[in-house]
Amino acid sequence: MNPGQTVRFDARERRVVLFHLVLLLGIDAALAMYHVGVEHHWWPGPEFCTGGVGAISIQDLSAALNKPAHPSCDTPAFTIAGISLAGMNFILASALTAFALIAAIKRDWWQIGRAHV
Repeated sequence: MNPGQTVRFDARERRVVLFHLVLLLGIDAALAMYHVGVEHHWWPGPEFCTGGVGAISIQDLSAALNKPAHPSCDTPAFTIAGISLAGMNFILASALTAFALIAAIKRDWWQIGRAHV
């Protein structure tokens, strides 16, 4: 291939790439929904970031003072219009998943040189 030459993929290759994109964006939306649920206390999050602790001794507390603090997963760092960043991620990932799925399924979009309907 010469420098500056355009790479052309056939319709099947483009659809395969889009279906992979749908899969990845769907996983992203699912993880974001899980994080939103943890933030709203709909279900418990992992113990290492939601502050779940068992019995604590004075030695444990003094040892914890020397360790760096981990951010809490069940409290949003900040919100925009009442929506946390995990919520924004869920909304955008869901919308992009739907758009990519429609693009992958709709056959008219794969015809090169034809008018799009």
